[in-house]
Formats: sequence, structure tokens, C-alpha cells
Amino acid sequence: MRVIKLFSALFLVVITVSGIVMIYSVWSSSVNLNGFECKAVISSSEVNGKKSYKSLKLSMLFKDSQHGLFNIYGFIDASAHETYKVTRIINFNYTLNGHRIDTTQISTDKYNNDTAPDESLPEFLTSKSAVFKIDKLNDVDYIIYDDVSPAFICRVHE
Repeated sequence: MRVIKLFSALFLVVITVSGIVMIYSVWSSSVNLNGFECKAVISSSEVNGKKSYKSLKLSMLFKDSQHGLFNIYGFIDASAHETYKVTRIINFNYTLNGHRIDTTQISTDKYNNDTAPDESLPEFLTSKSAVFKIDKLNDVDYIIYDDVSPAFICRVHE
């Protein structure tokens, strides 16, 4: 009987230590956002009565512990007769809420040659507020996603 109790106690200790190690590895792999910058190319084709092609280069920078920006440039070909150029910077504030990043758009700085209507851009770039997560895939690639689907994969250049 003592052997069974000793084995049960030992098993409980092993399970507890394994759980602590697993929790530590999840917390230690979280991304430090202060000064974090990554870049992505977003290309998509859509058919909603019209063919639309988007090719955007995106740089996401978390300048400090509260402020960040998206630097976006590229083009949107809405039809054979309409091509829009995108050259803008979206400034945002953010807060960390556990593993979630809550953003609130502060301002959008459009360059003179930016002709794209806001509704032609991906929703996460034009929404006044957004919630997303960032996970490290490998040494240089990160996935940015929300509760529904991935938004994009970006790469850190060191």
C-alpha cells in the first residue's frame, strides 16, 4: 500500500513539474514588441462581381511599449480600367492583454500619390480598432492572426 501511495505522489510531482515547464516555455516564447519590426508582402485576388488584385508591401513596427505603425505601399488593380496606388502610414496605439494585442488607430498619413479608397484595403489595416496575436514560427518568420484566421506572415530582418 505504501508503494502505491509513493508511486502516486511521485507521479503527481512529475505531472506538476511537466506542467510548469510547459507553461514556462509558452511564456518565454512570447514576442517582445518594444522595437519589434517585421515586413510582409500581401498578394491576393478576389472575385466579387469584379476581379481585384492586390499587391502590398507592409512593414509593421512597434516603436515602443504603446505606439506602432504600419507602413504600406503597393497597388490595387480593381478592374481593367482602375488601378490604385497605395502609399500610406497608419499610426496606432496598442496595449497587451495577455497574449492579445489590442490596437486603436490614431491617424493615417497618405502621400499625395495614394489614390486607393480605404475600403479597397484589407480590413485589419482600415479598422479603427483591431485585436490580433503574433506567434513566432521560426527564427525570422512570425504569423499575425486574429480569432478567425491568419492576416499575414512577416519576416524580421536583422
